[in-house]
Amino acid sequence: MGIRSDRNLRALMVSSLIVTMSFIGPAVTTVGPASASTPVSLYVAIGGTGNCTSPANACGSIHSAITAAQSGSYGGLNVTVNVAAGTYVANETISASSLDSLAIVGAGASVTTFNGNHTGSVFTINTGTVTITGVTIENGIAPNGTGGGIFNGGSLTVIGSTISNNDALGGGGIENYRGTLIVRSSTISGNGGQAGGGIETVQGALTISDSTLWGNTAITGGGIESLSSSLMMTNSTLFGNGATSDGGGIFTESGTDRIGATIVAANAGSNCYNGTGGVVASAGYNLTDDATGANCGLTQPTDVINSHPQLGPFADNGGATESLLPALGSPAIGAIPWSPATTLNSIQVCPRTDQRGVGSVGNCSIGAVEGGSLASVPAITRFTPTGGPVGTVVTIKGTNLSGVIKVTFKGVKATITIDTATKVKVKVPSGATTGKIKVVTSSGAVKTGAVFTVP
Repeated sequence: MGIRSDRNLRALMVSSLIVTMSFIGPAVTTVGPASASTPVSLYVAIGGTGNCTSPANACGSIHSAITAAQSGSYGGLNVTVNVAAGTYVANETISASSLDSLAIVGAGASVTTFNGNHTGSVFTINTGTVTITGVTIENGIAPNGTGGGIFNGGSLTVIGSTISNNDALGGGGIENYRGTLIVRSSTISGNGGQAGGGIETVQGALTISDSTLWGNTAITGGGIESLSSSLMMTNSTLFGNGATSDGGGIFTESGTDRIGATIVAANAGSNCYNGTGGVVASAGYNLTDDATGANCGLTQPTDVINSHPQLGPFADNGGATESLLPALGSPAIGAIPWSPATTLNSIQVCPRTDQRGVGSVGNCSIGAVEGGSLASVPAITRFTPTGGPVGTVVTIKGTNLSGVIKVTFKGVKATITIDTATKVKVKVPSGATTGKIKVVTSSGAVKTGAVFTVP
């Protein structure tokens, strides 16, 4: 994709984009309150040949399910499309104004994937209230348009999902055009565009929380480009994005964007850039590696400036999506008071549950992921039985066990079958000998329990 060096060319492109896209469909359609009627569930599975109405009669493509949902049979209802694990080729257009809501629910971002096959946007949402949960959206492309992964012109919420490796003129990952977009507990990574590599919002409203934007690139707005829009970003990490011109993290023009409890660092081409009439303002408790924090408006006394967040590699740190984990000793850890609860712009940022679903313990970390603070060290209260042969199912009970990634019996790794904040179940692994049980959580916290006896 060619690089624009002329600011006037960029302005012309955005202006023509808005004019062109006005013909795609109407602006956001106001949808009434959810129906009190029984919700409708449809089902999709690889190899399915049915009519989508039950798991036994699952259809084989998301296209079939969306066509069924929009057919008129479900007007005024809340429709959920349950998508089983697998990779589905998708270039779908959704006009859901006849429905109270449409939810697309995958089996998890690591196992349910919608692949645009480099032939168009993966999802185009023109109207209606739509939620996408537990999926990966990848390889979408809109080389002469916007929204490589998703184009949104309605009211869209993305939860627990990964938007990666998509490309477009504007909004490589997601384009929000005169719509309402909410991103929660998700990762936007490796997307590209001329404007807004990760997300571009034009004359719309964008809310981001507990999410990671990493490795997105563009000419302007590597992570986010905000044009005549409102942005509120909390408990998130905007790190390692890049722009060849301005705003490697955020490019704001003709609007006020607010960030709070967020890491904005290591973005090439400046962390933030304020264009004509654009302002990035701090809601407090942010962290940046900028010497002054001025470009991102980080002037609140609670902001941490000129400080590297000390994040680990982009990796599976537990939870549904990949993330960036603060290392022990990171200045992001424990920076936000938990008592009394900290609220920024009416949004509670501590105590909180992070991107991975891990609850904070004590003061909260800045960014999408709670770090390995001593307060989050797990406690093992008991385990049963206290001994047994290989294959024995052991129940470990305690506190702060959310996000357990490893349990070992004297150094031999066990397979985890249940993982909650208070209970973990594992089987005694082959090769285990009498010794201590060790529990390691995704926050990096480690706890060694009592001795388990193997006969």
